[in-house]
Amino acid sequence: AIRAALEDRVLAYENASQDFRASGRTLYTFGARDSWGYWRVQGDQYCSQWPPSDLWACYGLEQAGDRLRFVGQGDDISEAVYAD
Repeated sequence: AIRAALEDRVLAYENASQDFRASGRTLYTFGARDSWGYWRVQGDQYCSQWPPSDLWACYGLEQAGDRLRFVGQGDDISEAVYAD
């Protein structure tokens, strides 16, 4: 369900957007800045890696219609909607 929710989709956050490619690459755009990383599904979580770090961070994903919520450790929560 996570792959189906994210693959080949673009999400809009409050001040940014993120493009999830089927290849496992992801493009996060904040203002005029682009940041390329990687994404994957591991178990029942969405995971991402942002070079130069080689660490993967994983989040639960909750979906209600076009609204998505990424839930990490503690208060690490991001909300987005589909942009496409």
